[in-house]
Amino acid sequence: MEPTRNKIIADFLAHNADQSAQFTSPDQTLSRRQHRAENPVAIAAMKCMDGRINLSFITGFPIGIIRPFRNLGGKFDIGGHFGELLLNWVMRAVAAGKDSIVLVTYHWSRGATERGCKGFHCNVDDAIAYTTDLVRDVEEVFGARHEVVYPVQVGIETDEDALVFHGSGKTLDLSKVTSDDRDTLRIALESLYPDMKRRMIESLVNLCVGNIRHISAIRRAARPLADIDHKETMLGVGPGFNWFHLPNQMLIVGPYSYDLAEPIAVAGKILLNNIESGSVSKEDGVALLTSATYWDEGPEKTRAAMKARSLMRFARATLEEKVPDLMPYLDFGAGILNENTILFTPVEFDK
Repeated sequence: MEPTRNKIIADFLAHNADQSAQFTSPDQTLSRRQHRAENPVAIAAMKCMDGRINLSFITGFPIGIIRPFRNLGGKFDIGGHFGELLLNWVMRAVAAGKDSIVLVTYHWSRGATERGCKGFHCNVDDAIAYTTDLVRDVEEVFGARHEVVYPVQVGIETDEDALVFHGSGKTLDLSKVTSDDRDTLRIALESLYPDMKRRMIESLVNLCVGNIRHISAIRRAARPLADIDHKETMLGVGPGFNWFHLPNQMLIVGPYSYDLAEPIAVAGKILLNNIESGSVSKEDGVALLTSATYWDEGPEKTRAAMKARSLMRFARATLEEKVPDLMPYLDFGAGILNENTILFTPVEFDK
């Protein structure tokens, strides 16, 4: 059966097609290849589903260089399935002769508490405490001496998209840095991370330079602050939504913990509240999308389609049980994402 495609899903697919076209364009493809050739450090980021958190955009890095892992509240269980995904990513980097930096991020708003992370009830202290523990978990798995993998705790202040680096009991707040001088930044970062390899430091310097320039552009543009209210119309379950960065449109639940039902139910209740509050019209409704990813044609692609269908069955059953009032407004779509092109292709599923 062909999945129903209401306007929400149709717009989602159109946006994905546009993003894939940009991602696979000659300019971006060559830019990524050049960047990887010049930089012996791979970078991943553990971050919230919030669409405002787009590290490539706020650092000027080519799209596809920073490997994102996104989940509700930016919460991850290293002992669960997520740990396997992170380990596989690190091992691919090791096979390519690269060190790895893992950015462990949280976010908040300096201008208004309610613009902070809903996953931590907008309490930035709780978010800092959680990500501090998460850094320790990464160190336990990959080594506290940081010889190959270095987890870095990073705050993201979303009013100005400013990065704040934590290390050695100190912070480097880029919103307060007035110069993008590389030597000055290098010294500051070496103070935070005295055991970090020089080539890792250089990668962080690149992030800092890009972010400082971005902050300056934001201030010149005097952009309006993002809408603080939840107005999401989609719940995405699965790993195929990391490319999606439109603010306040999608709630993302990655398959990163043993208990998927709880975050799916939380996200479903947010969607229902959006409808009941009038933020989202009942006529337009909302959508549940599930996904899986693949790199190669053949069995890997076939299994991805099976996983997307399996996630759909589970997510739908969870919402029917825990948020039944949402079901009359809910449409459905499942698909697979090609990691080489970030193209999302719908798959058939039983409704």
